[in-house]
Amino acid sequence: MIWRFFKRADQGEHPSPYFITFRMHTGAGRMEAATQADLTRLLGDLRLAGASDITIVDVSGRLVAFDPGGAEPDK
Repeated sequence: MIWRFFKRADQGEHPSPYFITFRMHTGAGRMEAATQADLTRLLGDLRLAGASDITIVDVSGRLVAFDPGGAEPDK
């Protein structure tokens, strides 16, 4: 399966290499991460916030990871 995301990049800018989609009790969202470190931080924050169905794809649209989430965070 190929996911397609469209981002308008200004001249000289490049689209982020990672796209993250997720679900929360209040709705769904989409984020972008520019680096692996940003991706790790965002994923941790989403897990702590109780997000579910966290999907990460690269700029080519290939699935990088899927986390069903929704579990209680480790204490």
